[in-house]
Amino acid sequence: MLIEITRHGVRSSYGSGSELLNLTWPNRGGDLLEVGERQHYLQGVKLRKRYVDKLNFLEDTFNPQHHFVISTNLNRTIMSAYSQLLGLYPLGKGPLFEDSGKRKAAVPPFKISTEASKFIRSNDVLEHRYSPFPIHVLPNENHLLSGNSYLICPILEDYIGESFRHTHYSTKAELYPLYHDMEQIWGVSEEHLNIEKAWPYLDTYDMATKNGMTVENDLSGNAKNLLNKFWWNHFYEGLFGDPKSAQLTSSELINFIVDNLVEKVKVDKGVSNSEFHKNIRHVLFSAHDTTVSALMKTIEQENTQYTSPQPASTTLIELIKRGNTYYIRWVIDDKELQVGNRCDINKFCEFYGTMDYLNSRTTRNIEEECQKHEKGESSSFPLWGIIAIVVGGLILIGCFSCLC
Repeated sequence: MLIEITRHGVRSSYGSGSELLNLTWPNRGGDLLEVGERQHYLQGVKLRKRYVDKLNFLEDTFNPQHHFVISTNLNRTIMSAYSQLLGLYPLGKGPLFEDSGKRKAAVPPFKISTEASKFIRSNDVLEHRYSPFPIHVLPNENHLLSGNSYLICPILEDYIGESFRHTHYSTKAELYPLYHDMEQIWGVSEEHLNIEKAWPYLDTYDMATKNGMTVENDLSGNAKNLLNKFWWNHFYEGLFGDPKSAQLTSSELINFIVDNLVEKVKVDKGVSNSEFHKNIRHVLFSAHDTTVSALMKTIEQENTQYTSPQPASTTLIELIKRGNTYYIRWVIDDKELQVGNRCDINKFCEFYGTMDYLNSRTTRNIEEECQKHEKGESSSFPLWGIIAIVVGGLILIGCFSCLC
């Protein structure tokens, strides 16, 4: 079984920096750009080479029973998932009609155009043998992929606020050349020159440069050299500097992963008869930098990263079977991880020990703990039941020689 967590690709800026940087974007704020589409398409091509061509784990043509794709409710994540799937299952790999009877039956209950009449003589189900992909979209505020929202976890505001204050004071001297350039070159006000509030301007700059755009009022070399340090501290010491904020943000996702992997092993051992879990092989979460960084922080892998999760950053979790023994292999952007120090020299992590470690890093009382110490009335969490249904309906696995 393969579980994949990816950040969307390069997008337009939705922060407040575009006006100061004198930048105009080709689409509305926050939407995926062509560069981002290409990033995910190429990731899909790479995955096809490994999991279809090399390992024969996934079928040559798309089988919806083998894939479960979950996205947040934003254009950029939905389009990122679609682009990646198109790389994994490109044009020419879609379904064909097995016989003329099915082809002749495949007509709508209304008159079709002359052009369409010509196509119905083809055995291609869709033109160019395109594969349609089902993508399941979560509500805007959800614990599974957007757990850092104050709306669903109010206590995070306290944890994160304190972390940002501490991180600003511990980094402001080192980051001074960056803040100085932002003030002098871009005209950013002093109140935004800190580890918490500088991000909209630096995000705009980051996305512009990654999109191949020219920033006329560019930063100095010294300031550019501090960008990775700013982003690492913003995410891993600011947003998720308090381990509890990372835990509350990522627990629903990690619990989902653990429950699904455990159930998949049960199916493989013959102690579970779930048809869904017999069939499922690939789960794709199309999400955000906060999703990935909270996960990395919770599993104590933040020091393997040099900056924030990059556009199209991809974490792969493989369930592997050797003989009668199960292992987990973690990879983020081609870098193998040793999660929980239960891995051999080949970075194969013992399954049950890894599951115990992950359980020790999360909470199963997310809704309750998000309310602790909250001032005022408690949130009713109207979306929790929706997410519980989504998560409760999924538990994942599928075997290819080594990979389950």
